[in-house]
Amino acid sequence: MVSDYYWKTARMASPPSFAEFVAERLEARGEAGEGADGNWRLMTINDQLVMDRCIRYEALNEDFGEVCRHLGIPWDGELPRAKSGLRRDVDLYTDRERDAVRRLARKEIELFGFEPPLRD
Repeated sequence: MVSDYYWKTARMASPPSFAEFVAERLEARGEAGEGADGNWRLMTINDQLVMDRCIRYEALNEDFGEVCRHLGIPWDGELPRAKSGLRRDVDLYTDRERDAVRRLARKEIELFGFEPPLRD
């Protein structure tokens, strides 16, 4: 959600706060909140994952390299950094945003074991 927030608000003159951004998404999806910006519908048909492999950002280079090896595609091990510099290193989550993101991305969280970051 943080990545999506920075990506979608980077060029706005007066971007909403992270709390407002999350609240808008939750309101648009209803109180149950499922389906944060369509990622689930892009990955599934009838709630079934339709891809052979998901690459996790936490292991992006390693996982992408494995896919390239599997497909026989040469790769130098370097990925472009298209979104570098958009994010500030700030914890934007309050308990309210964590709860909203848990509702918005419930299926993704269950499938991949994600959780919004815990407060320090």
